[in-house]
Amino acid sequence: MPSAGFAILAVVFGFAGCAPAIAQGVPAAAPQDALPTAHGLAASADSPPSTTIVWNTDGFLGPCHGDCSIAIYGGREVRTEMSRLLLLRQPAPIWETQWGDSELVAGTFSRRLATVWGRLNIEPEFGVAKRFGIMTAGEFWAGLTFRWTAFPWNDLIKTTVAVTEGVSLATQVEPEERRESVPGHTGSVFLNFFSPEITFAPPGVSAYELVFRLHHRSGIFGLVNNVEGGAQYETVGIRVHF
Repeated sequence: MPSAGFAILAVVFGFAGCAPAIAQGVPAAAPQDALPTAHGLAASADSPPSTTIVWNTDGFLGPCHGDCSIAIYGGREVRTEMSRLLLLRQPAPIWETQWGDSELVAGTFSRRLATVWGRLNIEPEFGVAKRFGIMTAGEFWAGLTFRWTAFPWNDLIKTTVAVTEGVSLATQVEPEERRESVPGHTGSVFLNFFSPEITFAPPGVSAYELVFRLHHRSGIFGLVNNVEGGAQYETVGIRVHF
């Protein structure tokens, strides 16, 4: 399973967070070919970022023109805490991952809404998933994805790192999720959706990406309907831009 992918994700997040800011910006009237591509891979790590937000307003509600994407992914339930999977607290090596007895298959649709600094894409996302095994509920969610696209090795392998934050609706309260609730509470079909991911694509084939994603649904430590935890899956899949 893709625990190693999430270790890479944590390292890349750290690299991006420590990278020095570039002072010079591209003028707001930059020519069209200097703007980000539909899936945000035009800007290189060495080029100065735009100082403005570029909104994808031309036909955003119309037919897709390279700014849409769909992803299909699947994986297995993981019970290791998310903070350990992302190497933020007591890092969990792959051989210590605690697996559950449920699987998940999911699909998403997203579209680029805006690009900040020529490097950070903002993408509304809608998704649907089905669980199998000891959990059988369906899931629906909507959220915003924040995707960083500029890395110095993009000429060798195009990389993006993203986090999706939103709301999740399950078709039923699973007994597994109910055990993660405050004692005496019955659980909730509505919970928070949080999904970090990392993608890779070969240069010149950036319309297709390999996706490693942590599919996570929880109550944010009891803030949502007194639910302490939830369900999460380590997954791998493919994203196609069109």
